[in-house]
Amino acid sequence: MNGEQRAAVFRLYAESQGITIASLATYLTSNACYFDRLAVGRVTLRTAEKAAMRLSEIRPADLPWPDDIPRPASHDEDRRGEAA
Repeated sequence: MNGEQRAAVFRLYAESQGITIASLATYLTSNACYFDRLAVGRVTLRTAEKAAMRLSEIRPADLPWPDDIPRPASHDEDRRGEAA
């Protein structure tokens, strides 16, 4: 998932929940400026992946993930892959 795709997924979620993007950023990363930094490519890959994973985990089942954007594997799926 690239930065533009992350931003799109985050915006969709914030809009669906009626919260600001800064509130979502604070919830996901403890940094209200996260999305400003994401927009200019000033976030680490680790932080970007953790934020996307957290969003994937909290996303309501009735809010489908966009088909054209890859969804991060859950921690459970990662653990199963490591055990194999």
